[in-house]
Amino acid sequence: MTSSSTWINQISELKNNNKIKSRTCKTYVKHPEKEICQCGRLKPSHSYTTLHHLDLNERTDINVKWNEGRDSSSVPINVYGIRSSNGPKFIRCDNRIKLLSLYNLILNDCKKQEPSLLISAYGGAKYFTLSERLEKDFLTGIIDLATRAGMYDFTLKVDV
Repeated sequence: MTSSSTWINQISELKNNNKIKSRTCKTYVKHPEKEICQCGRLKPSHSYTTLHHLDLNERTDINVKWNEGRDSSSVPINVYGIRSSNGPKFIRCDNRIKLLSLYNLILNDCKKQEPSLLISAYGGAKYFTLSERLEKDFLTGIIDLATRAGMYDFTLKVDV
């Protein structure tokens, strides 16, 4: 079994056993200054299959702040995979997941080899700007480093 099929199989098993979930915004709350939801996503990026269009339209009052507990919900995981044929694996999971499940997923995928380097990236994009080319080069460099160094890179996709 290849590493990629092992990764997909592990996530499928955790998904089927309800040990791993994703989180999604269920109510569009317009950002006061931008044409996006306060969760950070564009309106078309919200799931229309599980939401009522009325919910998306009713909560456009800019005085109402988005609240994760009220305005998001846990859903079956559907964003995971491998970036390229031998590239880094990714998973978008609920921030309320039991960390042991996530740790075991990663450790099993790495054949029980613990990482030589951990990097955690959290926000910060609003404090600096890069040209699109430089941003792409930077992210590609981080991914190349991660692949070569046996590194785990954890991001929260906040302000990225």
